[in-house]
Amino acid sequence: MMTHRKHTLTKFIQTHSLTKGAEIGVWKGETSSYILQHTDCFLYLIDAWQPLQGYNKPHWDHKKNKTQTIKNIQPYNNYKILEGISWDMAQHIDNNELDFVFIDGDHSTEGVRKDIEAYTPKVKQGGYCMGHDWDWDTVRTAVKEQTNDVQTLPNGIWYYTVRHSDRHL
Repeated sequence: MMTHRKHTLTKFIQTHSLTKGAEIGVWKGETSSYILQHTDCFLYLIDAWQPLQGYNKPHWDHKKNKTQTIKNIQPYNNYKILEGISWDMAQHIDNNELDFVFIDGDHSTEGVRKDIEAYTPKVKQGGYCMGHDWDWDTVRTAVKEQTNDVQTLPNGIWYYTVRHSDRHL
């Protein structure tokens, strides 16, 4: 049976006792709601819920996706929604506040790069910069610009440990 990224990510959160994270690219909130249901982790849910230059899926109904997200997360209270361009939303999170960031928004090389640069300072020393779609050339290119120590998990998840010396401030 093929597992979904929400299962792999939740297991990672549980295994590493992570308590605060950010998900960039919430879409319909399926992964977020699963994490909120199965962990004690507080999540920032970050999504523009609008077409992005270079990553526009014209068949996506962004308003409907946001409504579905709110419906999915409604039973929980350990989250905060930050709606807007992901790298702009980073200003609402304190430096060293997060145990992890999960990047699955704008998949362009520039978009992934901007998310990594904006959110790495938000992750504690020894925390994790993570994301989805390792099989995308654009994602791999941006991640490899930041580290040579990337590791992968099932379901296209990539991650590396944040070290202060790695930070591009």
